[in-house]
Amino acid sequence: MTKLERDNKTRRDRYKRNPEKYLVYNTANRYNISREYAAELRAKITKCTCDLCESPDVLGNKNDFCIDHCHETGKVRGVLCRNCNLALGYFKDDTGTILKSIKYINKNK
Repeated sequence: MTKLERDNKTRRDRYKRNPEKYLVYNTANRYNISREYAAELRAKITKCTCDLCESPDVLGNKNDFCIDHCHETGKVRGVLCRNCNLALGYFKDDTGTILKSIKYINKNK
């Protein structure tokens, strides 16, 4: 068995023993945040409520929630549903375009 195969087996075993702890650890490492903050974010994902639109996920699928972060600074902003996360991504986090979109929608109601 190669080192990579051993490492992968170890990861799988850790995940099986305590999946939530493993996800918190990976979240903390991925976004360079404390484990406590990562645990808070994971808890929000479990509750399935978006920080932006505040609508709960009707399907109860926590896989449809994302940890939102700024791609320039790497700072974590919160937990968003997939739709809100994609919308911000499509707008490239440009507040000017987002404000223009609001005006456009209000003008064409």
